[in-house]
Parts: sequence; structure tokens; C-alpha cells
Amino acid sequence: MGWAGEVRRKTFWTVPDLANRKKLIVMKERADAAKAGLCASCKHVQVNKSDRGPVYYFCRLSARDARFPKYPRLPVVMCEGYEKEEGRPRATGE
Repeated sequence: MGWAGEVRRKTFWTVPDLANRKKLIVMKERADAAKAGLCASCKHVQVNKSDRGPVYYFCRLSARDARFPKYPRLPVVMCEGYEKEEGRPRATGE
């Protein structure tokens, strides 16, 4: 077959490969949430996703109380305003 045949064969996606890609995306999102610490599960967070990839965690408590930074340094391991979100975190545009 030669070199061109090998390249062509590797470019095709099969159904199991697509399923594995989706699993990797979910795993990456969970890892990103773990890096955020408490903010990932707080009811006061607004998750902002950039078109270029980065995810920013905006604290809505910062609008009312100066003790809370708009974009806290991650991971947040202790916070006076933390309240657990019932359900999933909200992302901008949802």
C-alpha cells in the first residue's frame, strides 16, 4: 500500500473513537472544575467560557460585598459566601 495508504487509514474516525473523544471532553471538564475548588459547585458562581478555551469563574457576591473578588484566585478552598449549588453549574449562554 505504501506511505499514502497508511496516512489515509489513520485519518478516518470510527464510532468507538468518537465515543472516546466525548469521554475525554467530559473528563477534562471535570478536571477543570476540580481546579476551581469550591467555586465549581457554588450557587453564586457564573461560569464564563471563552471562545479560545479558558474558563473564568465570576463571583456574583462581588457585586454586593467587596470582600469577594470578582474572579477569585483558583482553587478556592475556603470561602465565607460559599453555598452549594443544587444541580449543575450555570455557564454563560445557557
